[in-house]
Formats: sequence, structure tokens, C-alpha cells
Amino acid sequence: MARIPQTKIEEIESASDIVSVIARYVSLKKAGKNFKGLCPFHKEKTPSFIVSPEKQIYHCFGCGKGGNVFNFLMSVENLSYIESVKRIASDLGITIPDYRSDEQKASSSEYDFLYKTNQIANEYFSSQLFEPARKYLENRKLKKETLTKYSVGSAPNKWDGLIDHPKFKSVNKKYFDQLGLIQKKDNSDHYYDRFRNRIIFPFFNLSGQIVGFGGRRLNENDQPKYLNSPESKIYKKGEILYGLHQAISSIREKKAVIIVEGYFDLLRLVDFGIQNVVASSGTALSESQGRLIKRYTDTAIFAYDSDEAGIKAAIRNSRILETLDLHVSMVLLPQPHDPDSYLLQEGGAAFIELIKSRVTPIDYQLNLLQGKSKDLSLDEKNKLIDDLLENYLDIPNEVRIGLYLHKISDKFEIAESFLISRFNKLKKRDRYRIKTDDTDSGKPESFLKKGQWRAEEDLISILLLEDIEVSNYIFEHISISDFANEYLQKIFELLTHQYEELGHFDFKEIEKSLTTEMEMNTFSKLTLQVINNPLKYAAGCIHKMRKWHLDSRYNEILRLMKEEAASAKSKSHYTKELTDIRQRLTEIENEQNKFLKIDL
Repeated sequence: MARIPQTKIEEIESASDIVSVIARYVSLKKAGKNFKGLCPFHKEKTPSFIVSPEKQIYHCFGCGKGGNVFNFLMSVENLSYIESVKRIASDLGITIPDYRSDEQKASSSEYDFLYKTNQIANEYFSSQLFEPARKYLENRKLKKETLTKYSVGSAPNKWDGLIDHPKFKSVNKKYFDQLGLIQKKDNSDHYYDRFRNRIIFPFFNLSGQIVGFGGRRLNENDQPKYLNSPESKIYKKGEILYGLHQAISSIREKKAVIIVEGYFDLLRLVDFGIQNVVASSGTALSESQGRLIKRYTDTAIFAYDSDEAGIKAAIRNSRILETLDLHVSMVLLPQPHDPDSYLLQEGGAAFIELIKSRVTPIDYQLNLLQGKSKDLSLDEKNKLIDDLLENYLDIPNEVRIGLYLHKISDKFEIAESFLISRFNKLKKRDRYRIKTDDTDSGKPESFLKKGQWRAEEDLISILLLEDIEVSNYIFEHISISDFANEYLQKIFELLTHQYEELGHFDFKEIEKSLTTEMEMNTFSKLTLQVINNPLKYAAGCIHKMRKWHLDSRYNEILRLMKEEAASAKSKSHYTKELTDIRQRLTEIENEQNKFLKIDL
């Protein structure tokens, strides 16, 4: 990837106007010195999305997303950082020279060759529909314009059709081999076509480049039924959704995406004018694919096959999307239909009615389980409910969890209070497991006291108001070691250094030091928070932080005294420290009370 010098990035950012960029996607209204609108990243009725023209930053106080103009484009358009910088530069008419090293240029050239190779292959597959592919598609009764829109083609029943293609001679065979278009014969230097006698479906990335292919057999005796390109430098199976490139504008317009299993299901929906559709290609959705969907909508509708495998896949995939806080529902197709066959038999209007009467995954699952649970023992029922509750441990939306527990209580006639208690125990156990496995080290907020974290956040927000008197007071009474949250600690450390060296804060310099989405989201939130009576509020935050720090040490000493077979000398030391802590807590409390009585 080309590295654009920081000075050039700063030039581009300085020339841009975050309000005008965001206004292309969000209807903004003036709110004091800022602008406010409905967040494009989650569904809300009351605007909580704030844009500051003064600080050139945005933040949503509903979902927590925030950052500068580049971060916004990255999120709303699913761009990389470099792509977002180039997009802004292009809009402003700023030329970015080619800063790449020879090695970077060579690497980029290889990617260009891979894309070019797939394009050549696609021209071959779609140049004509070979028999019996043409007849097969005619029997499926798909519109020609739909097939053209998705570049559906075919591979003839030949071992050397692609290899002998005239344009193949201009491309090194190694690229065809890397992309899985050809295979080498055993113990020889000869190649043969990998895709033969199949309908071909090209996979597009979000930029419209072809990254791979899927092939559906024409001879029912051939194996496998579906043959896909292997993963390569440009194709990662878990990061591509079939049809997304063509569906983006419709998904945004409809504010929902319909997810089907197969290529033909998708093409049939498009035939009937339903454009906001993607296909998971019969596989389990990955979290990356879920996040891809969330870039464009927060509402997902599964329209999978009506057989047992289709229902199970829809339930399984719905959990992945629910953990990303999407609104998920299921279309209940009558057996033995899939979307393709149902639309052909019943028509588009009937399918739209099915969409309108869709159900949530939990409603469907509870109906299934209620019938099965009648013949189960108490222990089996208990395990069944535990298994059900564990499905929802990772769902971040607490309101949705509350509704789900209510539904489970109603269906199984179990006290809701019991389910809440049981769910919390499972949640606590799950958090403990994650913590001890050290797989959640990137989320320290899971294990912090909310009061402490909120005090730390608010204290930094007060600093960012840039009131000299208040800043001096904070820096006199608090230090980096008093912060427990690593993100907030990092921001406070940056602010401390800047204040010592410059006497004020440089927001752009701080942004440069923030390397993760979490850090940028946190910083944008703290920058745009409104704090009244900042000096008195700062005193309260400092009191909470110091008290929490001492309380933590106090409890730690009690634990050590209980667990250790301490000597008389160590016990005396612990006892003295406990006495000192109690005395310090009293002093802090008195200091706080005196301060609060002062009319500030």
C-alpha cells in the first residue's frame, strides 16, 4: 500500500470541510455552533449524531462511532484509510504524487495483474453461453438483463477452452494458477481448465473488480455441485457477499437487505424487481461479512430454503448478525420451496406478503423448541434453556435481551426473574472465561467499574474544554497512574505532554496518535461532550477516581490477608496500610465536602 506523507494528509484534511462531506449522506441541521442529524450507522428517531465544524470531528452519542472526515468515509463507504484520503483529495482536486517505493509498485503491479487475469477469464465466460448452458438458463426462465447485470456466463465442457483463449497468451500462467482458473496435470508442466461444463457466477468486490468465480455444474453427475475459486491475494471468502456490489444503492434506499442462500435465489428476486438482495452462497456468515452488511443497513431479512438445513442456517447466521446489533428477521417459506421456486409459482406480490409477515429468529426457534420440550425431563429442559440463553450472551443490545427473556419466560412458563438471574450468571461466567483466556484484552471496559470509567471520561472532556483554570486544577490533583482504562490513560498522557510543552492542546496531533477505531470513537465522544460547571464537576470526578483507587487497594489487602498464611510482621504491615487507607478516604471525603460548599 502506498504511504502518503503525513504533511500531504494534513494538507488534504485542512482543505476539506467535514460538514459538507457528511451532508452528502446525512441531513444536518444547525444546533448552536455544531450540526446535528440522524446517525447513518444505526437506526434512531431522535438525532444524536453531532458534527463540529470548529474541531472538524463527528460523534454519535447513540452508537459511539466518531472521528474525523477520513474515519467517516471509511465507515460509510467501507473504504480503507488510504482510499478515504484519496477520495477526499480527488473531490478537492488535490493531486497525490506516487510516493510508492519500487517494491510497493511491484506488489501493486501483481494485484493489477490478478484483477486483469480475472477480467480476461470473465470476458471468456460471458462472451457467449455455451451449450448446454444457454438451454439450462432458458429453462430457469431468467431475464437476459438480469444475467447481464451479474455477468453470468458459462464454461464449456473442454479441458483447454480458457487456456487456448487468445488473450491468455498475454498473461503469465502463474496468475491463472494462483486464482484457481487452471490446474497443473500430475507430474507434468501441462495445465487444464479448472472450470468446465458449468454456469459461472463472478464475484465482485465493492469497487466492481472481479475477485473470484463460482461454478454450478450442468451435469448432475459431476462433483462438486458448486465449485468456487480458492482464496487468493484478492479473494477472501469470508469478506465477500455475492451480489453486494450491485445491491448497495438499493439496500440504502430500502434500508434493509434480504439474504438468500444461492445464486439463483438472488437472480430470481432481481428478476421480480427486488434489488436489495445478497447471497451467502450456502455458507455460514462470517463476522466480517456481518460488518460489511452493517456498513449499509441495520436491518437484515433471511429468506433461506424452507427445509431443515435452510432453517438451521438462517438461525445460526442470525445470531452472528444480532451480536453486531442488527435487526434480524426470517421469511417463512412454505415447504418445499426456496425463494426461486416460490417466486416462479406464486409471484412477486405473494413473496412481498411473506416479507411483511416475517418473524424474529427467537420467535421461530421458540415455536420449534416448545414442541420438543414437552417430552423432556427436567434436567433436559434445564439444559435446553441454558443452551438457548447462551445464544444471546454476546448480543450487546440490552433492550433486545430483555424482550427475549420475556418471550422465553412466556413460552416455557418460567419466572422471568429466574431467567434474568440465570442469564446474568452465564454472562458473568462467560466474561470470566474470556478474561482468563486473555482473549478480551482489547476490551478493558468489560472489567471496569462503570462509575470509575465515567469519571475518567468526564475528566478528559473537561480538559478538552481548554479552560486554563480548570486544566491547572486537574493536572495538580490527578496523574496518569490514577486512570484504569487504557484508552483514556493514553489520551490523558497525550494531553499532559501537550500541556507541559505547549500550554494548550493540539487536537490534530492527538488524532495522529490514536491508532484504533475504539480510541478515535472515545476521543470524538469526549471532545463533543457538554459539561456544565466544569471546575466543580472536575472535583467530583477526581474524588471518585481517587476513592475508587483506594477502595480497590483496600479490598486487595483484605483478600491477601485472607488468602495468605501471613506472618505476624506482614499482618501488622497490612493492618497499618488498611488504617492509612481509611484515614486517606476520610480526608478525601472531607476535602470533597468542603469543595462542594464553595459557590463556584
